[in-house]
Amino acid sequence: MTESKSFVMYKEWERHFDMLEDEEVGRLMRAVFAFVAREEEPEDDESDRRSKAEADALEEYHQSLKWAQEEYLSSIQAEKFEASKNHSIYHKGDYQYIENLSSLFEMPLGNVEIGGDIFDLNVRTVRGGRLFATFGLGSPTGAIKIRCSEEKLGLSRDVINELKDGQFVAVRGSLENDQRNGNMRQVFAHYIDQLPPHPLRDDPEEEKRVELHLHTNMSQMDGIPDVADYVKLAKHM
Repeated sequence: MTESKSFVMYKEWERHFDMLEDEEVGRLMRAVFAFVAREEEPEDDESDRRSKAEADALEEYHQSLKWAQEEYLSSIQAEKFEASKNHSIYHKGDYQYIENLSSLFEMPLGNVEIGGDIFDLNVRTVRGGRLFATFGLGSPTGAIKIRCSEEKLGLSRDVINELKDGQFVAVRGSLENDQRNGNMRQVFAHYIDQLPPHPLRDDPEEEKRVELHLHTNMSQMDGIPDVADYVKLAKHM
C-alpha cells in the first residue's frame, strides 16, 4: 500500500464487533493496523487462536481495505491526467520554487523554478535554423533533464550559445512528461539565468594538508572532477 496517514473504516463492520469478545476485537484491530501500515499478515500461531468469526471479519476487512486503496490510487491518477490536459508548457509565470530536485518526479505538472549545475549539454540546429538544446541539471538533491529551444518570445540564440557544462544556472520553465522516454519528467525551459559560481571551500588551517593520492575523470576507477578543478582548488587554498 502507498504511504498515507489514514484509512477507511465502514459502519457495516460493527456487525462483526457484535459477534466478538472484547479480547478478539482488540486483537482484530491490532491486525488491521498492522496490515494497513506494513501489509503484515497474521502469524500462524495467532491464526490458531482466532475464532471463525474473527477470521472471517479480518478477511473481509483486508478485501475492503485493498478495494479502498485501489479506488484511491485510481482517483489520484485521474486527477493527474486532468491536470496534464489543462497544462500548457508554453504558459509562463506562476513559477513554484523547488529546492529538492527529486521532488519534481512526484509533484503535479506546472511551472517551476530550479537551480543546479549543467552537465551532458547537447546543442544542435534544427529545422528553420533554430537552436535546440538538452542538458542535465544536477544538485546534491537530485537531477532532471532540461530541454530548450530558440524562440522569438523565449530564449535567445545568445543565451543558448553561452551554455556550458559545469555552469551554475537557474531555470524557470514547465515541468512536463517526456513522451519519447517513457513519460519521464523533464523541464521545458522558458528562462535560463547564469548564477555566480559556487564558492570554493577554504582551508583555514595554518598547517596545510597535502593530498598524496587522488583520481580525476580520466581514471577508470572512482574519479569524477576534472584535473583543472583540483588545480583551481589547490591554488585557491
